Amino acid sequence: MISTSFNKVLRHMVDSSNKTKTPVSIEEFKMVCGNKCSHFRGNEQEDCAEFCQFLIDSLNEELKVTTNNNSSPIPNNRLPPADQNWLQYLSQNNSVITKLFVGQLNSVLHCQNCGTSSTTYETFSMLSLPTPRVASCNIMECLRQFFRPHNLGPSNQWNCTRCKRPTPSTQQLVLSKKPKVMIIQLKRFDNCLNKNNCFVQYPIILDQKYTAIQSLTQDNSTYELYSVVCHKGSINNGHYTTYVNKGPNKGGIYFDDTVDSPVRIPSE
Repeated sequence: MISTSFNKVLRHMVDSSNKTKTPVSIEEFKMVCGNKCSHFRGNEQEDCAEFCQFLIDSLNEELKVTTNNNSSPIPNNRLPPADQNWLQYLSQNNSVITKLFVGQLNSVLHCQNCGTSSTTYETFSMLSLPTPRVASCNIMECLRQFFRPHNLGPSNQWNCTRCKRPTPSTQQLVLSKKPKVMIIQLKRFDNCLNKNNCFVQYPIILDQKYTAIQSLTQDNSTYELYSVVCHKGSINNGHYTTYVNKGPNKGGIYFDDTVDSPVRIPSE
């Protein structure tokens, strides 16, 4: 099981007896992942965000609590539709992964002819934010682009329930439930596989100024940056490195394969 193998990796990573700081071997973990998904079986370079989503989904599937119909959360018709949908999701995906990484988005379709709206609900464990094609930007701009209304093209128009036909319409995503741990992917490649190298600035603390964008929640929680994964290269080849916040005592650490070094300047 992936969860068992992943647990071994985590235990080795936090093993205080490893005084020599020997790099943790993940050969067994990689083999287990490859056995479940042939996409990760060989030695080809794969997408980091794709593997992260695979891992989250696999852990949730293995760790979710199986309940009988009598003990499953039953949606309450007196609750708002978003809450009903969330309870229905929890009845089938009650796991520590859901509690940590999963949030909820409302997708609102709006007919520009008659003004009718329709809302559907979807869960997410990773926000894939668009990256503007500029030299540099703030992550606030990426969030604004993600949550702003956008027009649906002629081939993708909404079949309005009132007009009874496809009509000019817009779609907008609204954050209705925040996850405890927010994973953000910056979309770097367009449909032609060209990489966008826009330098995206982001704060250490992601507070309400950021998380309140198009949010229906009254949650005042903030997010503290824990890790950043960096990609160098193109769609066909490249290299991943990462920065990790190891707390006030150790500070930021830069990891490059088996080599690690402290982050010496705040802007690094």
